[in-house]
Amino acid sequence: MGLSMSRNDGSGSASLKSAPPPVVLVPPLFERDLRMRNRMAHSSYDYMFAKPAMRFLFDDYVNALGRTWLNFRPTEDPRVSVAAVFDTPLEDPKQATGLINLRFQPNPDDYSNFFDIKAAAKSGGIARARACYFDPTRGLGAWGSLPLLASSVTGPEHRAHLGVRYSSPIWTAGAVVSPALKGEASLEHLWVGGQQGSFSFGAQCSPNQPFSKLQGGIGGGAQSLLDALAEHTSYALAYTPVSAQAPGRGTFTAAVEVQEQRQMVVSFLYHMAVQRNVRNPFESRDAAAIVNYVDVGLQVATDVASAGNGNAPPASSAASLAVAWQANKGLLVKAKVGTDSIGAAVAFKSWWHPSWVAAASANWLFATNSPKFGITLGVENHGNIRYERPKEVVLRGAAVVQRHIALPADIRNREGEGLLVTPDQFDDKNILGQVPRAADQCL
Repeated sequence: MGLSMSRNDGSGSASLKSAPPPVVLVPPLFERDLRMRNRMAHSSYDYMFAKPAMRFLFDDYVNALGRTWLNFRPTEDPRVSVAAVFDTPLEDPKQATGLINLRFQPNPDDYSNFFDIKAAAKSGGIARARACYFDPTRGLGAWGSLPLLASSVTGPEHRAHLGVRYSSPIWTAGAVVSPALKGEASLEHLWVGGQQGSFSFGAQCSPNQPFSKLQGGIGGGAQSLLDALAEHTSYALAYTPVSAQAPGRGTFTAAVEVQEQRQMVVSFLYHMAVQRNVRNPFESRDAAAIVNYVDVGLQVATDVASAGNGNAPPASSAASLAVAWQANKGLLVKAKVGTDSIGAAVAFKSWWHPSWVAAASANWLFATNSPKFGITLGVENHGNIRYERPKEVVLRGAAVVQRHIALPADIRNREGEGLLVTPDQFDDKNILGQVPRAADQCL
C-alpha cells in the first residue's frame, strides 16, 4: 500500500518508488515585509513597543472605508518602486483622497537609503521630495524632506523637515526640526530609547513649537522650560521575553505608555505560530498538518490629565480587543470589539505574480447605532516573504485526550451490555446502591 509501481524502464524490470512522506504545510505570513521600509526617516520611538504590529492588527482591513493600494516594483529595474493608496468613504465618495510615492533605492534590498517623491490629493495639495541616509556600521543617519508646492497651508506635511539620528542595537536618539523656509524654525521631535535584555524603554518630546517660544521658556528659568517640554513628552516601557524575539517562536509584548501627561495606554500583543490538523479537501493528500498564525491584542487608554492642567485638552478613555487568524496562505480573518464599535473582516490573498488582496469588513458603531462597511483591494509584487514555525508541537484537538487499554467493563459498555448480576447478588446493597451514609442518619 505504501509503494507505487513506476513505468517500465525499458530493461524489462520495474522499479519501486516509495510514497512521499507526510508533510506539514508552512504558509507565508499574509503581509510582506514592507511596513518598516520608511523607519529610518521617522522617530524610532514610533516604531518601538510593538506599535507597528498593533496598528496593523487594529486597523488594516477592518477600516470602514473603501481602500485601494498598490506596491509595485518593475523587474527591469528593482531599484525603482511605486506605492499608492486611495481611500474613499463609502457614505461620502466626494471625500476621497489619494497618495502616490515614487521611490529610488541604490540597493533594492536596503530600505535605509532612498530618495522619493510623494504627492497627495488632500486639502491644500501635498507634493514633497525626501531623501534618507543611514550607515548601520556607525549608527548615524540623516534625512530631510522639502515641499515642492507653494501653499498657504502651514500644516506639518507642508513644511520642510530635517532629522538626524543615532541608532544601535541597544540605544537610539535623534531629533527632527523644521527649518525656517517659511515662517519660524521649530522643533518637531526629540527622542531617546534603548533596549536591555527583555525590556525596552524610551521617551519622546513633540513640542511642534518655534524655537523662539522655547527660548522664551528658557528666559523664564530652567524649571519653566522643563514644565513646558513635559507637557509634550511621552514615556513608554515594554517587556518582550528574549526567547520570544527569535523568528517563529511567538512574540509577546506588554507595554505601558504615558502620552503627554494626558493618557496612559496599556497594551498587550501576542503573536504565535500554531500547528493544526489539515481539514481542507483541496490540500494535497500528503499534508498531515498546517501552521496557522494567530494574533491577539488588547489596548486600554485611560485619561490621566490632571484637573488643574488647563493647557492639556481632555483625553478620551477607551478599550479595545482584536484577534486575527491566518488559516492558510490565502485567508485572514479579523475581529475586534471596543468601547466605541464592534467589527470583523475577512481577507483573501492570491500569491500570483503580482499577488492581489481582497477584503471586506463590517462595523457597528455604538455612538450612532448604525453599521459601516468597508472594502480593500490591493496589488503587490515585491517585499520579503516570511515564514514561521511553531516552537514545539503541542497536544491539540483530539490529541489532548489520553488513552489506556480498554478493560473488560469498557468493552461491555461499548457493546451495550450492563453488569451481569448473579442470583446470590440480588440483595447486595453495594450493587443496589443502597449503602447508607453516616449523614443519612441525621435529622
